[in-house]
Amino acid sequence: MSGEAVVATFDGSMILRGELLGVTGIAYPAGSIENVDISTSAAIAQSKCQRGPVLTGRQHSTAVDETIIAFFCKGATATIKNFTVSNLVACAGSSALTVDLKKNGTTVLSAPITLSSADAAYSESSGVITVTGLVDGDYLTVVIDVTASGTDALAEDVFWQIELDEDYLA
Repeated sequence: MSGEAVVATFDGSMILRGELLGVTGIAYPAGSIENVDISTSAAIAQSKCQRGPVLTGRQHSTAVDETIIAFFCKGATATIKNFTVSNLVACAGSSALTVDLKKNGTTVLSAPITLSSADAAYSESSGVITVTGLVDGDYLTVVIDVTASGTDALAEDVFWQIELDEDYLA
């Protein structure tokens, strides 16, 4: 019987003791593969795993100059996917502020994000990320730099969100 295909149909559950060799294209029902079923050496791509961390933070009250440590990479690698900022109360008149995302003290954006009176409260502004890669030991900071103009009010409750993918170390 060597070299011949064996076809079997089962109506119900089946237990196989041994290995399926040379098999491709098996369709598994949703929820049928659990963590214990996956070998630690399976080399599954990060893109096929759960979404990485989403980090958020905010200043409480009127915006001030501040540098905030937002993330310390403990994975073998990580990728910055998105950086978004907004505020609960917009700037007035000519007052404005910038928000920058930095890796180890150096910007990862093409330019800091500016929030001015043209940016309504809760309107989302995303940065253009030019450096996406992180490795174990890298850190991210959010840097807020305000420019007050006379009596024009600065934004209040500036907040940000950083989306990442991270390959966790064992």
